[in-house]
Amino acid sequence: MGKISKSKRIFVSGSTGWIGARLIKALKGAGYVVLGASRSSGLDILDKPKIIQALRKFKPDVIIHLARDTKDDTHRVDIQGTKNLLDIARKIGVRQFIYTSSVLVYEETSETTHSDTKPLPKLSFHTGAAKQRAEEMVMKFKSPLVFRVSSIYDSGRLLFMKEMFGKKVYFEVDRYTNSYLHMDDAMSAFIFAIEHKLTGIYNLASFYATPRDIAAAHKAIIVPLRFLGKNKTHRDNIVVIDKIKSKGWEPKFTEMN
Repeated sequence: MGKISKSKRIFVSGSTGWIGARLIKALKGAGYVVLGASRSSGLDILDKPKIIQALRKFKPDVIIHLARDTKDDTHRVDIQGTKNLLDIARKIGVRQFIYTSSVLVYEETSETTHSDTKPLPKLSFHTGAAKQRAEEMVMKFKSPLVFRVSSIYDSGRLLFMKEMFGKKVYFEVDRYTNSYLHMDDAMSAFIFAIEHKLTGIYNLASFYATPRDIAAAHKAIIVPLRFLGKNKTHRDNIVVIDKIKSKGWEPKFTEMN
């Protein structure tokens, strides 16, 4: 791990998304100058001429690539968008490139515990395969960082929790133990990575729980929902975070709140 970084100018793709909006706020609060890009803001990373013009003017020290594909993108953001940003980063001398991958890259393994120190098999499941290809491109950059992010946990916004008829309802999509990353831990991990010039591939997680654990913590009614496709793994999914802990980062939110 390097010395504390003095990088001050940060470019964030996907800046109006769930994580992106929170990260913009966290980075500004930590004293960084930030430029965000998203389709809704009119700065699309798939529009290479426009994005290179913006980045040449802004001159970022660090690029954080959060933007992800929607159902209509056919992985253009994960593949072409990543390639565009890497090409520009090399041209303008960006010091660090941070890519937000996902624990979906472990979907096709047979193990229940996943380490970021082992090579992945070649994936075929569309989302995991796209993330894997993007990771491979990013790791060829001079100072690359890949975060394999677990399911985001934010007590104010839970993916399968809804208010219905005055009660909380949690839609149970499986009964297995999964890895979750608290939103505040995600913010601290990004800032830690910038400050310490972190490079490599790292799993990120805060705690491990079943959907029923989450429902119980929020006093929600459980509604079983079985729409699982053929690529959904029917097993526990626990990611090991020993590697990033060895660098000095640890989650603070190790229990649901």
